[in-house]
Amino acid sequence: MKNIQSLLLMLLIFLFIGGVNAVLGLLVFSYALISEFGFVILYSLSIPILGMLFSKIKFSNIIYRLGGLSLIVGFLGLLGVVFYSIFVEKIDEKVLYLFMSITSMGMIITYPFLQVKRN
Repeated sequence: MKNIQSLLLMLLIFLFIGGVNAVLGLLVFSYALISEFGFVILYSLSIPILGMLFSKIKFSNIIYRLGGLSLIVGFLGLLGVVFYSIFVEKIDEKVLYLFMSITSMGMIITYPFLQVKRN
């Protein structure tokens, strides 16, 4: 019974994280369309491709934890930059690209970790 509860809790956490990531991805995508940054969209599409290329490399657990941390920090930074740019004033694109780079590195590092089959 405890295994089922832990499995359901884990699935709920993954569902929440996936929903938050989808919303943030749509925000960044809409910001890119508003700002006419076509190459931002191409940059975002290259992230899963790089993740699949690096899926054969196995890192230590600390690297995966750092990747998850950079993913969280990058998404929070992107969220802050997008909302600040929309509602307050325009921010330099370099700040947006900085947080996109942090987020993409987190995605590239954590994508293979999520693909590993566990016993």
